[in-house]
Amino acid sequence: MTGGGEPAARQARAPLRQRSRRRWAAAGGVAACWVILEVMTGSAVSATVVLVVIAGLGVAGLSGLRALGITRDHPWIQRMASRPWRDGQDVLKVAMRHLPDVFVVTPSGSLLAPTVVELQLNPADLASLCDRMELGVISSSLTEVYADQVAGYGARLAGPGRAGAGRAGTPRRAHGVQGARPVHVR
Repeated sequence: MTGGGEPAARQARAPLRQRSRRRWAAAGGVAACWVILEVMTGSAVSATVVLVVIAGLGVAGLSGLRALGITRDHPWIQRMASRPWRDGQDVLKVAMRHLPDVFVVTPSGSLLAPTVVELQLNPADLASLCDRMELGVISSSLTEVYADQVAGYGARLAGPGRAGAGRAGTPRRAHGVQGARPVHVR
């Protein structure tokens, strides 16, 4: 306790990386499936055996697809990965929530933020967004949100100047998918 005054301020923490979130989600999904199987079979050993068999069938199925040449670069998979129900504004909202993903954690534990971040959108998403707002409004809004997130996480800027964010249409992005990357200004 801090002795009757204000509560102690929480130390800024780096956002959880996407890969780590996926691992925890996969582990939670496996645990939930095991619990369901344990309730259904009435035995922990039977639940484990059924879960291992299901996992083996999944691995065999994925191996078969890879043997047929169907990988993540295949057009069918690319179509499934796109999110056609999202319009440009939905993609922009998701992208703004993920701007802190570009922060770098230094060995001392402090956060380092790139001075300028470029948001990459599919040209169709950018066009639908431009139907609602002007590019200048989009850029200033992105810059304002990024500066707030840099201050909120207590990150230092990597270079001189103010925090900034821009947007770009990238044909390599699937519809409804966004990405942010730091821009190296010389």
